[in-house]
Amino acid sequence: MRHNKMENGYMRYSRISYRLKLYSKMYAEKPAIVCEDDSITFSELFEKLEKRGEELVSQNIKVLYIKNIRCIDTVIDMLAAVCVMIPYQIVDENAELEYDVPEYIRWNIPMYLIKTSGTTGEKKTVTRYLDDFEWFMFNYKERIGFKSSDVILNQLDFAFDASAKDIYGMAFSGATLVIGNREKLNYPIEFLNTVKKYNVTHFQTTPYFVKCMAKMDAFANEAPNLKAVFLVGDVMKSKYINYWIEKIPGVVIFNLYGVSESTGSHMIFKTKKPIELEYVPLSTRWNNRSYIETDGEIVLYTPSGKHYSGDYVSVIPRKTQRAKELCMFVGRKDNLRKIRGYRISLEEIERAMCNATGVEDAICEIVEDEIYALYEGDSDMKVIKKSLKSLLPEYCQPVHLKQVDSLPVNENGKADRKKIIELFE
Repeated sequence: MRHNKMENGYMRYSRISYRLKLYSKMYAEKPAIVCEDDSITFSELFEKLEKRGEELVSQNIKVLYIKNIRCIDTVIDMLAAVCVMIPYQIVDENAELEYDVPEYIRWNIPMYLIKTSGTTGEKKTVTRYLDDFEWFMFNYKERIGFKSSDVILNQLDFAFDASAKDIYGMAFSGATLVIGNREKLNYPIEFLNTVKKYNVTHFQTTPYFVKCMAKMDAFANEAPNLKAVFLVGDVMKSKYINYWIEKIPGVVIFNLYGVSESTGSHMIFKTKKPIELEYVPLSTRWNNRSYIETDGEIVLYTPSGKHYSGDYVSVIPRKTQRAKELCMFVGRKDNLRKIRGYRISLEEIERAMCNATGVEDAICEIVEDEIYALYEGDSDMKVIKKSLKSLLPEYCQPVHLKQVDSLPVNENGKADRKKIIELFE
């Protein structure tokens, strides 16, 4: 593997290393990364990157496995690996590290590897390539409007591909990256205090976090002074993000939800006004890298290949300079089921349940041709069943219904259908 020597270290002459070198001179004493009581300036950051990059090259490491610890040194390892063209992967803190080169990354210039559940629920490894990522980050930075005066709060797990937007958002703009305490940020007062303490302007999070804050009316007495909020990882019900829009004056919402191979790279919806549709639109087709198949599935083209998103949408025409269509979420490929010979979508049943008075949210699953459904809210089961009779055919009617205070979610904050049946036992 070739490495281009730059001054004192083995820094590849990429857009990332070039930018960080430039900022080390322009913003020498400005904080680049802050983590709790620890911080590092841009000049200190570049100095450490050169030193760490030289170490990695001398050790002849082919893939750098980085333990998932939320600290400045972890980010330095990530940046240093990219600057010397060594792909990295974030792994569990207790994982046994083995430095090896998987066959699928011997060609091209891999940047990092991530684990994802995939569009069918089967786990897979996705490789992000440097040239494609740099192309995305330049477009992302310009569209989002990152400036050196901005402060980016990172709440997402470093193992998530979406965290790269926070980390490299700093590297491409000269903004300050704040590594937040994930557990503390789940409490409204801690979140508000963190935003205020560091003058946070940009915050990326999951729809689950947005929903929880809205349900708790977290901003009833005080709202965070944010310029932009980014949604990643799942579809978003508009009523919850509308709470944020209404409570935070001037905030701009970006929906970056997309498949892991692009993770919002080509699917960006932007708004600062309350959304009247049921879901926040998945994307605006602002370039030629995405298209919708005849059955409604979004498909993306990236330099690493053709990727089926697993998201089915309906198209809402509109006339703007950058986008002619909005894509409204209909359902997921992996949530299609067969019951007594009929093919149905779980999301269709859930939407129908949410139409009943008093139902805030719902999820369902099918086991042995019977539908099990959980719902949040104060609606009576008789009211829900009556409402469903007029909206769904008989074979789509839930046989088992149960009210819960909070729907089960997995560690990523997404609906966990596997736990539905457990709650009926």
